[in-house]
Amino acid sequence: MESLFRNTKHTKENKPLFKKGGKERRPFRLLFLVILFFAGLGLVLAISYSDWCSFYSRQDQNNSQLVVRPKKEKEESPNLKKQTILVKDKSITVEIADSEEERVKGLSNHESLDKNSGMLFIFDKEEIRSFTMKDTKILLSIAFISENGAILQIQDMQPFSNVSYLSEKPAMYALEMNQGWFEKNGVKENDKVSFEVKKEEKVIPMM
Repeated sequence: MESLFRNTKHTKENKPLFKKGGKERRPFRLLFLVILFFAGLGLVLAISYSDWCSFYSRQDQNNSQLVVRPKKEKEESPNLKKQTILVKDKSITVEIADSEEERVKGLSNHESLDKNSGMLFIFDKEEIRSFTMKDTKILLSIAFISENGAILQIQDMQPFSNVSYLSEKPAMYALEMNQGWFEKNGVKENDKVSFEVKKEEKVIPMM
């Protein structure tokens, strides 16, 4: 009996998996702590990722609400000459477009016109004239004018239109005003437009 009892005693080489009383041994406790650590780390990372996504989502919403205001274009072309002219008995102020570049650009850089303002186009000779509103934002009326200053024809023109507005007769000048200006001021065909044109450094009055 004594010999059998000694053989069944615990030795350092043959330790039981569980301690007396059913408690787990230290390796299982360490494994549990490692699992608990990684579970906590995963929870922290998940919360951080959620906060990061929420932050950038708010940033995107704020950016989408930003309004980019376009730079306001100048109402007048600083390089163009200005002159006061007489249409029938009405005095108005016009910008003078007397070069090819100025005539092509016209009023395309304007957002609006003052009540009694416009643009006078000056050509070298009388010809059938053609105007387009492709890049122009303003409702306009145009008067085609003969070499002696008589209004030949008045037409209304629509913004951003690709239509060619042609003069019925050869014209040497054209006057663009806010749409309806000629009608409101009682200006019609054959009325006179008086202004001065510089030609070969001489001032020629158009009366």
